[in-house]
Amino acid sequence: MSSGQRRRQASDGAEEAAVSARLPQVSPHRGLLTGASVESAGDDRRQHRRHRRRGVGANLSATKFDIIYLAVERLGFSVCPDEDFVTPYLIWSDLGVPPDRISELRAHQRINHFPGMSEISRKDLLSRNMAKLARVLPKEYKFTPRTWCLPGEYSSFLQHSRELRKVGKLRSFIYKPANGAMGHGIRIYKNGEQVPCNGVSGGGNGGFDTTGPAIVQEYIAKPLLIDGFKCDLRIYVLVTSCDPLRVYFYNDGLLRLSTEKYADPQKCESDTLYMHLTNYSVNKRSENYAKGDDDSTGSKRSIRFLNEYLQKRDYDVPLMWRNIIDLLVKTIIAVQPHLLQHYRMCRPASPPGSDSVCFEILGFDVLLDHKLKPWLVEVNRSPSFGAEQPIDRRVKLGVLDEALRLLNIRASDRARHANAQKVQSQRRLMRGRSNGAENQHQHQHLQQLQRERELVRRREELQAQLARLRREADRDEHEIRTCRLFRRIFPGDDRVSQERYVKLMLAVFGALTPGRGAGSGAGTLKELEEQYSCERPRQEELMDQLARCEEQLQQHQQPPSADASGKLQNGRQHQNHRRPWQRHHPPQSVQRRQSSLTLSADEVDDSADDDSFDDDYNDAVESGDRQTEAKLEAEGADDASGRLPSVSSTPTLTTSTSTTTPRRRHTVVAASGAGRSRGVQADRSGGIGTGDQQEAEQLCRRMLDQLNELCIRFPGKSAQQAEQVLAGLHQNWRQNKALVAGYWLAKLDADKRRKVIDIVRQNVRATLSRCWRSGADLDESRICRLFDRVFARLLSSNGQGLWATFGNSASWESALLRMREPPSLPELACCRRVVQLCQDCLLTVFLFSGQSAAPSADVGASPSTLSRDSGSQLKRERPSLSVGFTYRASLG
Repeated sequence: MSSGQRRRQASDGAEEAAVSARLPQVSPHRGLLTGASVESAGDDRRQHRRHRRRGVGANLSATKFDIIYLAVERLGFSVCPDEDFVTPYLIWSDLGVPPDRISELRAHQRINHFPGMSEISRKDLLSRNMAKLARVLPKEYKFTPRTWCLPGEYSSFLQHSRELRKVGKLRSFIYKPANGAMGHGIRIYKNGEQVPCNGVSGGGNGGFDTTGPAIVQEYIAKPLLIDGFKCDLRIYVLVTSCDPLRVYFYNDGLLRLSTEKYADPQKCESDTLYMHLTNYSVNKRSENYAKGDDDSTGSKRSIRFLNEYLQKRDYDVPLMWRNIIDLLVKTIIAVQPHLLQHYRMCRPASPPGSDSVCFEILGFDVLLDHKLKPWLVEVNRSPSFGAEQPIDRRVKLGVLDEALRLLNIRASDRARHANAQKVQSQRRLMRGRSNGAENQHQHQHLQQLQRERELVRRREELQAQLARLRREADRDEHEIRTCRLFRRIFPGDDRVSQERYVKLMLAVFGALTPGRGAGSGAGTLKELEEQYSCERPRQEELMDQLARCEEQLQQHQQPPSADASGKLQNGRQHQNHRRPWQRHHPPQSVQRRQSSLTLSADEVDDSADDDSFDDDYNDAVESGDRQTEAKLEAEGADDASGRLPSVSSTPTLTTSTSTTTPRRRHTVVAASGAGRSRGVQADRSGGIGTGDQQEAEQLCRRMLDQLNELCIRFPGKSAQQAEQVLAGLHQNWRQNKALVAGYWLAKLDADKRRKVIDIVRQNVRATLSRCWRSGADLDESRICRLFDRVFARLLSSNGQGLWATFGNSASWESALLRMREPPSLPELACCRRVVQLCQDCLLTVFLFSGQSAAPSADVGASPSTLSRDSGSQLKRERPSLSVGFTYRASLG
């Protein structure tokens, strides 16, 4: 033995001696303690709390085990107050945790339970899941005794018992409460017909009432015996993550023995539980219970002793452990569909592969028969960490210490996750939208837009895969440095076994999650196959693919020529400015912009007059209603003039005419104060009637042309001036983006955001009515329903729907494409134009509020004016809000 090994052994021995000396020699059940023991234990816990250190905190208010306090203290954690669930990095509970508590956790916090783990920790749920999988995969799931759930399966159980007696097979059965623990309510029956349907009440069970759901199992009559005593194994398994799944097996554990010599229940009169059960909570009351001096004596021994005992008798110990580990992995795979579903419901914003806020230490009870075949007895999601004997302290403290180290909880986690969330939010704000064709020609470039969107999606997938691989590499490196007795069993190092387990997981998902929608189910299976596949690309390959994708995207996003980007109207080129959020930049420039952006409520001007805002919006909406009902007439003199009509101070829909086309064009006739106009006269010969697809497409194309003619009109400015105002905002988008976000998301409430969208809604509806055939129901038309969906989507999530369109999000398009009858390309182009009009309307309202960061009054300046009152003090005068749209002049 080397000197280094001798020093390490001496250090470990001294550490264990110190642990034994510091642990109070008390029962784990605090309710049964009295006198000086309670006083000593309370002083010890208060001493832990008194020596708090800054850094990582832990909330241990829901545990009764002192060894957990000791394990936390050894790692340098401080114990937080019982009522504090915000500050601690670690939260430990002996009981289950409700899903809402997990949803409220921050990204740097850890809690010791997974939602959905009751699917294997409850005996009835475990038996149902195993029975279902045994029917689908009989060769894989055959390591649990045959089980019936009472009272639902009581009749089938009786029939099975009677058939066995008919053929002369005498079998014993063991009865257990479905959610019992510590041996409460367990009974042995030699005759199946004696098993009660609704449980047992009162005596014979330690005074515990066991009525209610229960299970009954075939009793394994030939177990492995150690020195004539029945035994089972307590094996500890650590699950650190379910998305992706990572499972560790602790290479040590407890061998628990009964306290009376074993005999087959059918061949002896005694049915005492001290013979048939190995639970410590049951056998500690027996007068024959022995506390051993070391790990090889007494009623509780170590796994090391079992290995030596079996090797001396020429058993194949490696094969036994391969079978046990196979049982452990298959059991966790059986619950993985439930874990993944519940965890993603509790943490919907967590991307796959991110640090899990949940972990769990499970206690597997495994019984070996006389042929060393392992049988799963039960799974404990809250195994006892009582330390009454030296072997308990050594094994359980080792499990806790190494498990907490594997979690890699650091004091810097809080700041690291906060910065990551900030960067992610800034990336959503700064990320450019797809750089498509010009607005009035979108329907001609849909394939180009789709191709570009595919490239952007591919780039994001490659970036996510690369980040996941790097996180896994960091975890593996930390695991190598940390693991001593813990060994990772899934994903495994053996390629053949890993591929077999992945195929098994896919089959289990298909068996336990049927009927959840073919699309989502197929997507989940594909995601799992890619996530756990052994053929995943390396980091170098992903970086090469990402570089090629970036190159294709930059080539695809070359700005169009001037001939394709603009259209001459009224003798001038139409100024359709490219929006800055439509531009794409190399990743380096994007990263620099992200680091400089901070969005806070302080950047939003809080001096806006909400009352005047409401009044202005009411005026605008009422004026818009009047103007959309105005009569549109086409006069020959107006056609010859080719002039734009005068701009009113209210939201209007106006059009001008062309001198080169004989077709009748719309023009505005202002509504008089005495009465309203009588209707709309327009060319509607091409409107949709009976739903013919060709006519519907023609309608959409006419509607798209009309929508492309709509442009934003700033109060008190001409169409050219309005375009210049928006162009100024676009040029200073970096300075204004945070302000626009604060104004739309924080400054405006739900009613005011709805009024902004209503301005566009009313004008779009008026435009749609012109293209519609008279007599048809406009509200029931497909295009109208699509527009209603778009407007609802833009207002969803407190305005986040519209703000997401300023980034690279196309969630509203995805929602439309997931419809049973997805929109056609012309319909989708109309919806895109409506979204752009909503964007322009928001920006105009923002400019009108006077909160922009435009450099001059000519370009992007606030529309507010300054004047002096009688007291010679400057005050801001806001004209009544009258954001509207006008039709651009056209040469035909």
